[in-house]
Amino acid sequence: MASLSPRTYIDGFSCPLFVSTCKRDFVRIQAEYLKADCDSLGLSLEYLDIDSDKRKVGHVHNVTDPTLPESRLVNESMIWLMTENCL
Repeated sequence: MASLSPRTYIDGFSCPLFVSTCKRDFVRIQAEYLKADCDSLGLSLEYLDIDSDKRKVGHVHNVTDPTLPESRLVNESMIWLMTENCL
């Protein structure tokens, strides 16, 4: 299981990490653990926690329904992070 978790590899990342989660994300606790790990290691992290009760706003909602306002926010934030910090 450790080989499948990004938590195993974060200390080798050179650009800021982007993590998005939401109330209905079934792996939300893992996102919170990843945030805590980054904080403890002093790693740069853009953490976006969508506060929505909409049924469609769940795990990877920005991929499964990119037209949702919440999905647009996630995708725009991800693009901003990559263009401003990783290029």
